[in-house]
Amino acid sequence: MISKQRKRRKAGATATRRLIPLEQSGAKSRDWQAVRRYLVKHPSLRPLLPEAYDRIRAEFGSEVDLSLDEYRDPEIDDQFLTITIGLSNYDDDIMDRIERINQSFEDRIKPSKGYLLITTDFRSPD
Repeated sequence: MISKQRKRRKAGATATRRLIPLEQSGAKSRDWQAVRRYLVKHPSLRPLLPEAYDRIRAEFGSEVDLSLDEYRDPEIDDQFLTITIGLSNYDDDIMDRIERINQSFEDRIKPSKGYLLITTDFRSPD
């Protein structure tokens, strides 16, 4: 019992360490705790997050608004992480650019081990 608790605490600490640089860089989340819990359950996604943020910023610039959240489908038992991109202006090719970033990670994400979706809601940053 104690070793399971220790493993969970260690996994939580690792998830937190991966998120701190993202939080410090201005990333937002409606619920950082939900993101941490998801990363504890799906540790293979942890190393992808900083890389995803770097690729997004390289593609859209440092002023891009980024939000990392856990999405929970209300109709079926499905959860995954989303990075939502917010821009001041949206070009016609926005979805193509986002799809290229998603595809660069697709081969390293196994749906049975968690999922990360990069998307936009077409809103202007707050």
